[in-house]
Amino acid sequence: MYVEKNVQEVHHNVIQVWIKPAIIIAVVFGIGFLLPMFTKNLVTKQSGIAPTTAPTESTIISGPSYMFSPAILELKVNEKKTVAVLLKTKREKIEAFDFILGYDEELLDVVSVKTSALFPTYPIVEYGNGVIKVSGTVGVADPVSVSETIFLIEFKGVAVGETEMKIDQDNSTIAAQGKNILEGSNSLNVIVMDKP
Repeated sequence: MYVEKNVQEVHHNVIQVWIKPAIIIAVVFGIGFLLPMFTKNLVTKQSGIAPTTAPTESTIISGPSYMFSPAILELKVNEKKTVAVLLKTKREKIEAFDFILGYDEELLDVVSVKTSALFPTYPIVEYGNGVIKVSGTVGVADPVSVSETIFLIEFKGVAVGETEMKIDQDNSTIAAQGKNILEGSNSLNVIVMDKP
């Protein structure tokens, strides 16, 4: 009887010793599970923009690419606005690039193309007749990794309409060790609206 009572007490003490850590672990796991859900709702309430996990073009293109910023350009007839063209080479070191983009002259006019100081030589900076061509080079001896704006395009709205522009994938390049490593670009969507 005394032994049985001792066994019961030991059993009871073991349960008491383990019950607290078990509750703490359950609470910690519960917080870890629920916290992201609360945080997501908090971010949505504060910013008004719900977080998204849907892939975007910028995440789909994982290698060397051109990116338009912004990807959607809204302007009025006779209004001028600028789009940045970013070059993202990831870890690759490149010697040169060739960028070719066609645009709809009935909707848009190109006012200017302004290059950055990232590339010491821009042998081609041409625009007109519905085509923009820009080439930059650093030379084979000094390849660079880039993830920055390489030039700016200033557009002017000509007529009301919408157009989607993509680089000329067949003739545009990003050159590394004599090879074209270009994987693509996002689209530039332009909406030209009527004057108020």
